[in-house]
Amino acid sequence: MHDEEWTTFFERLQQPSGADLLDELAEFELIGDSTRESVLSALDRAAVRRTAGAVGKGGCLWSVRASHSASSPSALPRAGAAGVGAAGAGPTLTERCAESRLQLRFNFSHGGPSLSLELPPPVHGQLPRPPLTLVVCQIRFETKAAVGDGRTALRFYEELGGNAGHYDRPEKADVRSLALEVDSQSGAVRTLPTGPALNGWRLRGRDEPWLVSLMPEFVSLETTGPYSSWKGFRSRLTRVLAAAEAVLAPETEQRLGLRYVDQIAEPEVAAPQDWADYIEPSLLGMAMHPKLGAAVTKAQQHFELRPSDDCGCLVRQSFFPDEERPGRQSFVLDTDVFREGARLFDSAEALSAADAFHTFALQVFQQSITGKLFDLLRGANAAAR
Repeated sequence: MHDEEWTTFFERLQQPSGADLLDELAEFELIGDSTRESVLSALDRAAVRRTAGAVGKGGCLWSVRASHSASSPSALPRAGAAGVGAAGAGPTLTERCAESRLQLRFNFSHGGPSLSLELPPPVHGQLPRPPLTLVVCQIRFETKAAVGDGRTALRFYEELGGNAGHYDRPEKADVRSLALEVDSQSGAVRTLPTGPALNGWRLRGRDEPWLVSLMPEFVSLETTGPYSSWKGFRSRLTRVLAAAEAVLAPETEQRLGLRYVDQIAEPEVAAPQDWADYIEPSLLGMAMHPKLGAAVTKAQQHFELRPSDDCGCLVRQSFFPDEERPGRQSFVLDTDVFREGARLFDSAEALSAADAFHTFALQVFQQSITGKLFDLLRGANAAAR
């Protein structure tokens, strides 16, 4: 297989052996369990939509790129019917992926352009001391005036498990839509109200820094505490989206976003130029200038990425003197992956999209730091976030 050759296996996965193929990819750790579940879910929905003649935006097409490897083929068992071809017809897809660099790519329009930005597959796992200070996922929909009714809030609370669930009873919240901003002096993440006031509800986690917001135009899940894994966050998000779907029955998704804010305070850095050992130097801007760099004390940058026609990513980064640690610097990386535009509300499909957003955000994070910082964050473990 040549470097630029693509194998689209979406149709093959719909064959009876498709689930076996996903099992093999997961067994050899070429995809994670959440990806396997997301692809199966997308396939199930696509089959229904295709039957109804309504396949279109909102679908999820998964492709695999298997870049040719010069190394000898891995000694893997034959996949038989689960592979690309019959036995004796060459290596199976699983074998090709195992001996090659695998990269999942996604888009949200069947037949549309795939993700044009190629990045190495991320390393998954949990960092012993993760720099994450905030994780937020929000899905916006058409205005639902019923959210202001206490009975609606109680139904939502019961859908989340009620007294046996993770959250306290809903609290009335008269708030505006909030924009997140990183304070360039203290590094603190603060919220700024925007737009008209909304009457809704908040449910706080019991003894944990979790928050669910139910508003007339959106539902969101966020945490500011220790982030164990995407699997744990996704489990809570699954229930939040399902509860919103059951109680409010939204018809259209207006926007879906997943945001990570990382504040890197370790290792100790005294001058902006010293970040070059830990942050990709090309992202440090004027701090790396041979003449002007020594005079730089702090900086903020804002990038907008377009990894696909239907997906955007805002990356805000800053470094500054840390007021809580005199003589030391902090670096903040704020990554917001999103899609906009009306589409049918489908909580299962939104979860599939969030999986892809998480993967891309993780790729951005790992491409923004150096191997030296990555090793420090991993500690003695061989895994990353």
